[in-house]
Amino acid sequence: MSAETGKACVLIVDDDDAVRSMLAASLRAAGFSVLVAADGEAGVAEALRARPDVMLVDLVLPNKHGLDVIAELRARGLREHIIAISGIEPDRYAVAAIESGADAWLTKPMDIHVLEAHVRSGLRRAREYASTTPVTTGDLTYNPMTGAALRGSRRFNLSLIERALTSLGIRHAGRVLSVDELWRAAWPQRADDAPLDPREVHSVEVAMSRLAAKLNGPDERPVVVSVADARRRRLGYVFHTLPADAR
Repeated sequence: MSAETGKACVLIVDDDDAVRSMLAASLRAAGFSVLVAADGEAGVAEALRARPDVMLVDLVLPNKHGLDVIAELRARGLREHIIAISGIEPDRYAVAAIESGADAWLTKPMDIHVLEAHVRSGLRRAREYASTTPVTTGDLTYNPMTGAALRGSRRFNLSLIERALTSLGIRHAGRVLSVDELWRAAWPQRADDAPLDPREVHSVEVAMSRLAAKLNGPDERPVVVSVADARRRRLGYVFHTLPADAR
């Protein structure tokens, strides 16, 4: 939130002057406060300084590649919504962006109304998480006020995607959640009922793998488990209901 205007703040990191100006003008017209950066290093510095609510990060940037920008921001504790944008090899780079820590992907040229919907979705999800109470299963607790999960004495900072997945998993602990359910909880900007495409399925698998790697300690019984049938076809994921002293 911009301290000066009281509006939700969006940071645009893009080296194309025309694209940057167009996106900034459109988002300001839609009621957002907008900051801009023209290269990767400037984008990291501005994000850490201003802590914008949402970031649009182009991938092909001077000084620091967009994937490295996203990864560094996540490594330095920034958990706000990141939308990766690019017009190059979307199938390849969309997966790489999600793996680096982006919450969503848009391909250039993009419809400004679709972009606004993604921005508002990220803001809405953040508000929803901030307004609810902690949820627990076994020794795992998720606190929406801090965006962190606790397991015993260990604390984990979670991205917005991981917060959505953890909240859903704990609220439905013990039940196998399908990839489709997980997708629609963590990426709610998609409103249709069409089957997920392979890229969307892979995004869920990557996000759940990263989350499991965080929450499943080496000397603890796993709390996040992938479930497959006899033919090793993935059925979904389950958050186990473990007693607090389980090992």
